[in-house]
Amino acid sequence: MEIGDYPGRVAAELGHPLGGGSGGWLTSMYSKAGLEEKENSVLNVIQCKQPEEEFPKNEHEAIEHCRKAHVEPFLASKPWTRVDVFGEYPLKYILQKNLEISRWRGTILSVPALDNSKIAIPTFHPRYIAKDQAMFPVAINDLRKTLTVEPEYYNIYPSLNDVRQFRSTRFAFDIETNGWTKEINIVGLCSEDYRVIVVPFIGEYVDELRRIFANATEVIGQNLVQFDLPVLAHNGIYIRGPEECVVWDTMLMHHLRFPVFPHDLEFIGKQFTNKGAWKADKVSFETYCARDVDVTWRSFHPLKELLVQAGLLDNYKYISWPLAKICKLMTDIGLSRSFNRIAKLRDELHEIIKVQEGLLPGHLRTFTKYVNKRKPAPEGTVNEKGRLVKYIYEPVAEVEVPWRSSAVKMKFLYEELRDAKGKKLEVVKHIKTKQPTTDKNALDKLYVRHKLPELRALKELQRCATLLQGFAKEDLKVNDVLHPSFNPHGTETGRLSSSGPNIQNQPSAVRYSYVPRNAGGKIVSVDYSGIENRLVADFARDRKRREWFKDINFSEHKYLAALIEGIAYEEVVKSKDKDSPYAMAKVIVHGSDRLMGAKKIAAQYDLDIDRVKDFQAIWKREISDTIAWQSRVGAEAARIGWLSNPFGRKLWLWESNSITKAVSFMPQSTAADVIFRAMIALMYERIGWPKEWALKIAPYVESLPEGVLLLAQVHDELLCETENADQVNPTLEVLERVMTQPWPELNGLSLPIGKASGDSWGDCE
Repeated sequence: MEIGDYPGRVAAELGHPLGGGSGGWLTSMYSKAGLEEKENSVLNVIQCKQPEEEFPKNEHEAIEHCRKAHVEPFLASKPWTRVDVFGEYPLKYILQKNLEISRWRGTILSVPALDNSKIAIPTFHPRYIAKDQAMFPVAINDLRKTLTVEPEYYNIYPSLNDVRQFRSTRFAFDIETNGWTKEINIVGLCSEDYRVIVVPFIGEYVDELRRIFANATEVIGQNLVQFDLPVLAHNGIYIRGPEECVVWDTMLMHHLRFPVFPHDLEFIGKQFTNKGAWKADKVSFETYCARDVDVTWRSFHPLKELLVQAGLLDNYKYISWPLAKICKLMTDIGLSRSFNRIAKLRDELHEIIKVQEGLLPGHLRTFTKYVNKRKPAPEGTVNEKGRLVKYIYEPVAEVEVPWRSSAVKMKFLYEELRDAKGKKLEVVKHIKTKQPTTDKNALDKLYVRHKLPELRALKELQRCATLLQGFAKEDLKVNDVLHPSFNPHGTETGRLSSSGPNIQNQPSAVRYSYVPRNAGGKIVSVDYSGIENRLVADFARDRKRREWFKDINFSEHKYLAALIEGIAYEEVVKSKDKDSPYAMAKVIVHGSDRLMGAKKIAAQYDLDIDRVKDFQAIWKREISDTIAWQSRVGAEAARIGWLSNPFGRKLWLWESNSITKAVSFMPQSTAADVIFRAMIALMYERIGWPKEWALKIAPYVESLPEGVLLLAQVHDELLCETENADQVNPTLEVLERVMTQPWPELNGLSLPIGKASGDSWGDCE
């Protein structure tokens, strides 16, 4: 049986519960899974076509009636061997699971209406697959799953002698800690399918764990490079160096082979085993650990074979593994923040808010009101009747900020405010929800159209509020050090992402607060100059662009603006006015690189479409070699379904926008691989990495000067910190030698860098 949610218009007209567009996707899903669908029975949670073409949100009685009157009798009509459940609504109303479908998909579940028989497997609805086609192979994998419940031969309370019998030198492991502290509770070990021993981290058991890990030749785990192994080392348990003990991190391996998928262990486990959503099962701490290790061990083997098959094993061993060690080191080092600089920034922002609020009508400005707040009454307090009372009410001042309210802004922008001609402003709708919005994009569009002081004030107020809430909070009382996590598995192009905080999107004003931790130290910044455009010019053999880029300061934006205005390149004036030739040239250059057409560029940046068409045509003639390369790359991606960059990193493509993704992937992933190789060449000694292994991926390696720290990798920039000013020039020289070295994979291409240093990160801009 197949169970969907509700019939759409076409499905209702066809009289087929899962007909229409969803039916086409469903047929394709079953076909790709190698299954025969035509004999299946099909129904929905709701059998009637819905007026709003969506599942009813508040019609619980109607849903319940349909379930009892139609669905359950149909369920009881046959001895079903399997029930395939599509989407969150049948998951909720038929299988009675309230968590998201992404959590339960691929899991063998019971059907309450069928005496809890475990014959149901949920997956994504075909309607969702049509929107997020990256999940298409995931749904296919779910449909291929069997109803086999896997065995669990787990020794979760072993004797000391049991642990002494563990002699494997190749094993998977997982640690469970007290929250995110470094206090270990248990360590799970697995070297055979379905068999796990869970070792308590106490007494003589710890001595045995030291022996086991010291003798290991291969260790396997999920996120073990950045978490498990460092925590074990903190507790006195070590493995040997990389030449004697290979570390297999399934998160990093999975990212290389399946870059567009999530990389958490449960997703990986559901891809390669029949375990399902085991983390939602409330079991003992030890059993939870055992399942993690069991799944890790069994997922590792097919995952490794897939890396071999795709030619990615060396990418894992010589790039992903050491890169994760560098990311961990950068996280541990952190970035120092100056309390005084943040306090100064807060004062500046509050002053800006004060001035900008003065440009708004009175009812939008901040005000204080008093409300009665209940609090425990002092002992012996009586009321007017002489009776003891438990609580009293006191007036408390509360600050109200009307301009922060979406509802207040909505009314002001679209009902009260008038343009220069006395007309109401046109309503801006959200690009995805199509509902009226007052977000940053709406304020930007309204301001560039009307140039009203109230709109500029709201833009500035929103910017200041964002900085205060996200980057300059009042809770910073003294200098501190932020420790953002750098994630080597965070993006599908291979670029690093970061969190806690996201150091990749720090605003310029906030960068001035990041300073050296030593009084005499300096921040050093090096940045690849226009690396993606230079790479595209090289890929495309674009003679004109290659000639331009011989000048490190050349600006394609200025070049196109000069053509638009009919003036000399040197006479172009940079401007943020959206209708200025420079601003228009900038969005056309970037948009064309991403295969955006004139219509999309005009809509996204609120520009005149005819002007965009004319100027984009001029630009495409200028970079005709690049345009031809884009067509070749897109055609190749569509033909074979995957791409490989010059360093062997791959992206598999099956979505309808695969051509756009392919054209973006090539320069972005290649730039990432260049930066990663430079980082390893600079940091190999610091992470205990063999020099000969570093030389496999970079012809020239040279360590940063002693005492100089690598703080962060942000987009195309490396950020370092010196102990004193005398180290600045030697550091910049090392960085330049390593980062600008010719790369054999790019036919000897050398990529230039910009260099800067200062008393803060902001001073380096």
